[in-house]
Amino acid sequence: MHVVVCYHVGREYIIASDLFNGIKADEYSIYDGTGKNLLYRIESKYHVLQSIEVIAYPAKTVVGKLRSKFKFLYYEANFEVYDDRYQRWFKGVMTKGI
Repeated sequence: MHVVVCYHVGREYIIASDLFNGIKADEYSIYDGTGKNLLYRIESKYHVLQSIEVIAYPAKTVVGKLRSKFKFLYYEANFEVYDDRYQRWFKGVMTKGI
């Protein structure tokens, strides 16, 4: 279990690794500072490569997505984060050399 403190907005989150089920990558549950209220889940799926979704609870709404792929000599991940305030998805790309 990990504790994450966001000093900018004054919030504390507890991140717990969920039990490994053998066919998926690690998944995580994110709770409020009390550890009692589930706020988000990070769920992982394998297709050709890994895809990840961040799901907001209790509505079970997808608020983040990541799709990975390998390019020649580097790893690339395309991600999207939903911003409720603007009612739209923001996109980005992460890369890492191998």
